[in-house]
Amino acid sequence: MRHLRYGLWILALLLVALPGSLLAQDMVMELDAPPPREDITDNCSTWHELWPNFCAVSHQDDFEDNGDGVLSPCDYIHLDGHRLHVDWVGPTYWLDCDLILEPIDPQPGDPVCQEWIEIWPNYGNLWHVDNWDDNGDGEVGVCDFIVVSGVGMTFTCHITEVGLNIHVRDDGTPTEDSSWGGIKRLFPPF
Repeated sequence: MRHLRYGLWILALLLVALPGSLLAQDMVMELDAPPPREDITDNCSTWHELWPNFCAVSHQDDFEDNGDGVLSPCDYIHLDGHRLHVDWVGPTYWLDCDLILEPIDPQPGDPVCQEWIEIWPNYGNLWHVDNWDDNGDGEVGVCDFIVVSGVGMTFTCHITEVGLNIHVRDDGTPTEDSSWGGIKRLFPPF
């Protein structure tokens, strides 16, 4: 029994000693009401998670701009009391073939031959854009048709919605003065 307690103490110390970035999990969040471009989002905006917990909702408490005046990588966003580092900003395409995709490297204009990553339902699958039928506005958007191929399948899809999403990760800044006291309470004294 004594060895078990020592083992638990060692495990707790290792968890405390690990940098926050090793424990952090990346998340893909989408703004509920996106601005027309990547402007800085207002506090009290609502974000919903696309990955890993589809449709979990978060409230924006604060925003720290990196100085460029727009929502971009290296900004910090505070959601539900957590300070998150923004790693990526770009569009999310909701397709009527039950896919949510985002371009790996968003470029204006014709997306043919771009690689897009699947956000939902199977995060991480790669899709190749084979063809694009524009609605006439010159931008990939709602009412366009797109042909994508990947994972042994090809789909012709209608774009039903375009969102603004970000990839974020916890920056490791504690949200409380100290979490050691909470961890320490889990173990009886020796």
